[in-house]
Amino acid sequence: MEVKILNSTNNFEQNIITGARMCYNSKSDNMGPKDIALLKKLINLKHLSVLEHSSITFLIKGISRSCLAQLTRHRIASYSVMSMRYVDYSDRSPVIPSKIEDNSEALSLYQKIINKSNEAYNELIDKGINKEDARFILPIGSSCDLVLTMNARSLLDFFSKRLIPKAQWEIRELAKLMKNEAISVSSLIFGGNNE
Repeated sequence: MEVKILNSTNNFEQNIITGARMCYNSKSDNMGPKDIALLKKLINLKHLSVLEHSSITFLIKGISRSCLAQLTRHRIASYSVMSMRYVDYSDRSPVIPSKIEDNSEALSLYQKIINKSNEAYNELIDKGINKEDARFILPIGSSCDLVLTMNARSLLDFFSKRLIPKAQWEIRELAKLMKNEAISVSSLIFGGNNE
């Protein structure tokens, strides 16, 4: 799995501070200590609407369709996902859970089924079945790539739900990688402690 930032809102924190100032009819062109304190206070009070003025666009590679299904439950986001209708999936490596990868018997069975699935997919295409219909034979562990854009508020919500121990391992790993990248844009917002 790979995650990298493609783009983020220019003046990321300044846009948010400007929104916060508007709420309180406060005027200033420069972000100062009072603004940083205000932003931290707003985050702690969960007055997060001002965070919607800035966003980050990520390039995500190598997540499973299972992880994608969980990811798209976070509705305040934009997704552009590799199409299984048009892209030939026969050569894509599947995502292999570590519990399977660490068990040689389980790994052997997993790879055998994946190979059978890929063979069936190719046979269906050879028989004139289009990729759109042939894809139904592919497993949920099939990997995909996507571009994802979320605003800062949605990212904080995503992190709060997907960085907890009971979250499924793959989406938790994705959230960790995304948060590490987001911190590089704004440690003030994504760095954790906003007190």
